[in-house]
Amino acid sequence: MANPRFYLLRALKNRLLDIYKVKKEISGLEIMSLAEEIPFTIHVTVEDVMIEREDQENIRLKVEHLLESLTDRQREIIYLRYTQDCDYEEIAQLMHITVSTCRKLFHKVITKLKQSQHST
Repeated sequence: MANPRFYLLRALKNRLLDIYKVKKEISGLEIMSLAEEIPFTIHVTVEDVMIEREDQENIRLKVEHLLESLTDRQREIIYLRYTQDCDYEEIAQLMHITVSTCRKLFHKVITKLKQSQHST
């Protein structure tokens, strides 16, 4: 089983459809349209919100820690690429480097971040 979470969600959905089918006494041919008729609702609790905030804070701290491990120049290229949505040509002009150097620097930064992430 490659993805147990998907398997459990699929099993739950199928079980709910079976229960609904028995209650409504519908045929197996109508089951496909039935899945579209059942409303899909999500109830978010205060606990869910708190967990989400905590997860976001943990991610923010990890990203902050990873960025602190970079040089100013490396942080600049990440900022320009991901925050300002600059392409390599624009970054190269802003940083006064060639496009080739820009691509190499960006690749090195990404490699360093991946290695740092796996070591934390």
